[in-house]
Parts: sequence; structure tokens; C-alpha cells
Amino acid sequence: MSVKIAALAGVMLSASFLPLSATENIRAIWVRPSTGAHIATFPCGGGLGLKIVKSPDEQERGEILTCGAREIGPHRYKGTLTSSHQGLTYTGYMTIKGNRLHLKGCALGFILCRSETWKRLK
Repeated sequence: MSVKIAALAGVMLSASFLPLSATENIRAIWVRPSTGAHIATFPCGGGLGLKIVKSPDEQERGEILTCGAREIGPHRYKGTLTSSHQGLTYTGYMTIKGNRLHLKGCALGFILCRSETWKRLK
């Protein structure tokens, strides 16, 4: 399992309804240190969305990683991700602290988990 897919699992969430103001404080471009990809947060599906806006892998550019992320606490989100490359579904958590976005994703009923921290670019 790639660290990239597992890390993204922390941001993939089931659809819910967040007020736009709840997502405004985290709107940013985040950098994945392991790949150099840039991921934008944006309002999507009544919640939080993530989209790859820059990547060394041309096939990833424009890919929406999540839409409708549900806030479960201050700056903390939960949801699911389906990997288009592997066809697996992941459950994960995303926590934002200042200029860091920490992701933890698990597959196979929380048997296999990985985490990664992204940095705010702008």
C-alpha cells in the first residue's frame, strides 16, 4: 500500500453539511513532502474538498480526493476515500494545526494504518 493513498484516506469523508465559514479557516494549498504534490482545500458538497492542483505525476492533476468532508471537532475531520488507482476504500482522519495538516488513514477495518503531515504552502 502506498503512503500516498493511505495518507489521503485521512481526508476523504462522507457527505455532510458544513457551513462555508467552517471551511474558510483551512482554505489553503498544502504540500505533500513525500511527493511534492500541491493539494487545495475548497468548499465541496456542503463540506470540505481536496483537489490535486500540481503534481509531478500528470495523471493526478485535477483529481478530486474528497468532497463533503465532515467536521467532527475543531479543525478535525473524518471520512472515507476510494483510491482510483487501487480500488480500495480507506477510513481516515484529518487534523489541522497552524501550518500543518496531519492525516491518518486506515484500510481493512483499521488493521493497516498510515499517517503523513502536509505543510501549508499558501
